[in-house]
Amino acid sequence: MSNEKINIEELYRSQLGDFTAEPSPGLWTRVRYKLMWQEFFRFSLNTFNVYYLAAAATITAGGIILITQLNTADNIKTENVAPSPSIEVPSSTEAPGDARQPETTPSERKGLISGRQKSSRSEASQKSESESQGDKQVSATGKTSASETQTSTDPAKIKESGTETSTETTRNLPASADFDMSCQSGCEPLAVTFENQSVNAAGYYWTFGDGGCSSEQNPNYVFDVPGDYTINLKVTGYDGQEYTALSEIKVHPAPKAYFEYDEEVDIARGEPVNFYNYSKDAEFYEWDFGDDNRSKLTEPIHNYEAPGNYTVKLIAWTANQCYDSVVVKNAFTQALQEIVFPNAFTPNMNGPVGGQYTPNDPGNEVFYPVISGDLIEYNLRIFNRLGYQVFESNNPAIGWDGYYENQLSTQGVYIWKVRGRFSNGKTFLKSGDVTLIWLK
Repeated sequence: MSNEKINIEELYRSQLGDFTAEPSPGLWTRVRYKLMWQEFFRFSLNTFNVYYLAAAATITAGGIILITQLNTADNIKTENVAPSPSIEVPSSTEAPGDARQPETTPSERKGLISGRQKSSRSEASQKSESESQGDKQVSATGKTSASETQTSTDPAKIKESGTETSTETTRNLPASADFDMSCQSGCEPLAVTFENQSVNAAGYYWTFGDGGCSSEQNPNYVFDVPGDYTINLKVTGYDGQEYTALSEIKVHPAPKAYFEYDEEVDIARGEPVNFYNYSKDAEFYEWDFGDDNRSKLTEPIHNYEAPGNYTVKLIAWTANQCYDSVVVKNAFTQALQEIVFPNAFTPNMNGPVGGQYTPNDPGNEVFYPVISGDLIEYNLRIFNRLGYQVFESNNPAIGWDGYYENQLSTQGVYIWKVRGRFSNGKTFLKSGDVTLIWLK
């Protein structure tokens, strides 16, 4: 079997070993097309294939869509800004003998419409630019003026102005000074709140006409003296220049109400009471006698029907509605109203005690008054031999401990002066001397 096989192989080699065959042209064509399609659908960076074709198609489609959207938006914007003019179509009915106008082709009509749309967009752009550049200009005096405007057709300038920050714009503008007040006039003491309405200001300085000043933006100020005052606000701008605003304020004087009456009158017997009006700077008065009776007279005379503890009140005011009042409680009581002072005392040699004291203290280290009744006003002043004031008190509970500026005063005689008013309206004004004695 193996010999037969060897013979066949030898026979094949001997007969067909040198035989060659050429494939037909159609076969090679089919093979090349098959290889090309295989390469076309296989991903490769070196040869053109279906993936390159898909990417190119995607980019092309995206570009077409983007161009279409831009054209649509441009058409919408053009319609909103300025409608394009319509093309006049000649009438189809013509008179005999008239020459027919040459017809325009679709491309020519499209060019004509596009040209007119561009012209409309240009006019709208110039109008918008003119409005954006026509801002108010500020004069050197700090007042706003709209008489001067600037127009420009340069889109670069419009874009540049739109990118400026508000802070830079504010600093480049001049400042202006202005303010408002809570009131233009009033009675002393008059408290006024100032509201600053200045713009583009870097600093403020107020003067109030009575010697007072402030550098606050919105100050509060009290005018305690009547008169006419000029309020001056100076504003410093970022450009270094000063701008000024002025206003006037009037402070009316307030009256001072005060009265006295007959203290020795026996109202139990029906004797009339005379009231003496010592008010100052007042024009109108109203009395309340404490028994449901009133009077607008300057110095009335009043009869009480029965004895009692009556509270008398006087209101005094001016034509500018400035007013003051004074009240006397228990006006007709028979209780003793009196104030007396000693004529000598011996201060503590170890140091000041602050003027506080215990009534009837035998140590006698503080000079103080002995009071009978109720005080509603009190002022005590003490002077040395040269007339120099060494002590003052508005509180009857605080006396003089013999010290001045924490230094023990010298021995000797000092002068005291006291004034005040009791609760029943009785006033007093007294003076005397006191001897300061050292005890070593």
